[in-house]
Amino acid sequence: MKREFLIELIPDATKEVIDQILDANGKDIENAQGSHKKTKEDLAAANQKIAEYEQEIESLKDATANADALKLKVAELEKSIQERKDADEKEKAEAAVTSRFDAVVGEKQFLNDFTRTGVLNEFKAAIADKENVGKSDSDILAALVKDREGIFANPNPPASIPGTGNIDTEKLDESRVRAIMGLPEKK
Repeated sequence: MKREFLIELIPDATKEVIDQILDANGKDIENAQGSHKKTKEDLAAANQKIAEYEQEIESLKDATANADALKLKVAELEKSIQERKDADEKEKAEAAVTSRFDAVVGEKQFLNDFTRTGVLNEFKAAIADKENVGKSDSDILAALVKDREGIFANPNPPASIPGTGNIDTEKLDESRVRAIMGLPEKK
């Protein structure tokens, strides 16, 4: 508010009254400006807090996504560990049965690896069969190979006789044959 405006508005006012009005108006303006400044600062602080909260919300969303990913990874690792444990247990059980089988077979030699694998698989099935509960491993193996030929290699293989080759008997005469045999000629 300007002094000229007050003089026009109140023509018979004294200089002191106008000064007091201007002083009071100045204080009101200063108070309003101070209040406005405080409100602006509060608004800026509130906007800053909102930005911080939004950033925190985004990081929490990321953390939630990471937590879900971690949960999936942990579940995958637990499954992998369980599969490995199962495989190890199966391998140990397999090794134990194979060891039992080898102990029962002893020094007998199978005809070939295919035959050995087949008899081993039959032995495993027979061990798992409830009918064989209480039977010894040697009884089970004996029942499996009973009356079956060609399972074990012959411990006394037949002698290998080499062939004589192709001999044309028409071209040989008796004197030549005797010479080959180291005999004297026939007279």
